[in-house]
Amino acid sequence: MALDTSIDEPMAIKLEDESLGQVQKFKYLGSVITSRSHLDSEINCRIGAAAAAFGKLRDKVFRSHDIKLSTKVSVYMAMVHPNLLYGSETWCLYRKHIRTLDRFHIRCLRDIMNIHWSDRVRNTEILRRANVWGIEAYLMRRQLRWCGHVSRMSDERVAKRIFYSELQDGKRKQGGQLLRYKDVLKRHMKQCSIVPARWETFTKDRSHWRRLVNTNVTKFELRRLKALDAKRDELKARQPAALSYNYIAGVLTCSECSRTFSTKSGYASHLRAHQRRSQPESETVAVTEYG
Repeated sequence: MALDTSIDEPMAIKLEDESLGQVQKFKYLGSVITSRSHLDSEINCRIGAAAAAFGKLRDKVFRSHDIKLSTKVSVYMAMVHPNLLYGSETWCLYRKHIRTLDRFHIRCLRDIMNIHWSDRVRNTEILRRANVWGIEAYLMRRQLRWCGHVSRMSDERVAKRIFYSELQDGKRKQGGQLLRYKDVLKRHMKQCSIVPARWETFTKDRSHWRRLVNTNVTKFELRRLKALDAKRDELKARQPAALSYNYIAGVLTCSECSRTFSTKSGYASHLRAHQRRSQPESETVAVTEYG
């Protein structure tokens, strides 16, 4: 496999007179490595491994009436969770990856508690009942503790040399850039109120760095859950405006601009656009479709 984003020409590599085939991805030490360095395949592989582990324990442990909830969650965190986040210390995660992992995490917890979507229990309440964090907090803690571990290594260690190395040749393209590992670490540090310019001074003391990370990640998770609850409460508190459909000759027609629509959803969206233009931003009221 060739790790290059611009050249797809096949490479001729021989090992003891035997030609090696070139592939786009392969698994090494349990992790999927791709030629484009994308995480999509690795995320799918991790979810598959975690789902397999969950399935083996589902009937005998997670659905058992003789085991209390705290024990079930402990088994899940010990047997399933490590499969889900294996190798995550070095991942460059976009928001879409975090959402995908978090959906699986919440789905497993709901299955353990036998809570369905029709029960109308919030994800934040699921996490509180299980006494666990969301996936983003676990990822944050793993990566921050890993970077502290690498920074304490001796200078000749390969991991530290790669961690602090920079490319001598090449340049980044214009426009949106691919996420780098140091970008992920900076994002975590800012969310945990750690000054990126001073983090190395804190990592020299392993115990202090561990306490600092655990404390700040816990605070981050509490803020995140509180913000999600506040956002949900705000949405539920909004008074929906009644929507009347204006039909002319059997066709939905806007009374202001005479535009016609074939679907109710398009008509409702168009009326919301009119409403936003006619009202100040602070007084805009969302229109909810009825009918």
